[in-house]
Amino acid sequence: PAGAAAAGGAIVAFGAHILDAGQSLDAMDQKAKTVFGGTLGDVKKWSEENAGALGLTTTEATSATAAIADLLKPMGFTTEAATDMSLNLMDLSGALSAWSGGTKSAAEVSQTFTKAMLGERDELKGLGISITEAEVSARLLEKGQNKLTGAALAQAKAMITQQLIMEKSTDAQKAWADGSMDGQKQGNKMQASLAQLEETITRELYPALLKLTPAIADAAKSAGNMADGMGPAVSALSKASE
Repeated sequence: PAGAAAAGGAIVAFGAHILDAGQSLDAMDQKAKTVFGGTLGDVKKWSEENAGALGLTTTEATSATAAIADLLKPMGFTTEAATDMSLNLMDLSGALSAWSGGTKSAAEVSQTFTKAMLGERDELKGLGISITEAEVSARLLEKGQNKLTGAALAQAKAMITQQLIMEKSTDAQKAWADGSMDGQKQGNKMQASLAQLEETITRELYPALLKLTPAIADAAKSAGNMADGMGPAVSALSKASE
């Protein structure tokens, strides 16, 4: 009975984990659909080809890309432009992660980029990139955009920030592209492979478990009742052994 109860508890715990993970994946999927619309297919294709090298699952890569694009669209970028900018920055996140010696993951780098698009550029220094407000202002003046206001100004600053990030990370980009970082890419792929497997299993099991949720709840209740019922016996055995 004790073994059966333990097995039942493990099954319930596994089911609960799949349900939680499945709900999280659903939420990320829905956000990506809303943010990318008609460009979602391009983003998913990019994720399938590149996520592993960045140490991410395909859903994690798509979600990180969506987080950047979601901030760009309110600035007035079209979905297509926001998608292109986000994918370029995600490509760079792998290079800068490797350039940091792995001290910063690609996911962390992408979060730093997200903040930078909003004007919070201090974290870029941790990636070896320094972009000051004075530099951005000077580039605005050079482009004749210094009189812009509101969303148009935010859009112009975001584009300039991306340009400066690209200009100040050429060594990392070259190393990522010429094979110098292939060892890091392989390590990332190995790290991401188990997470990708778990994600795949979750997507396979989640729909079925949703239908079984009431049964899982009943099983959990039964397991709890069984444990309660065994309480006096366990207590008596414990006293007898003293």
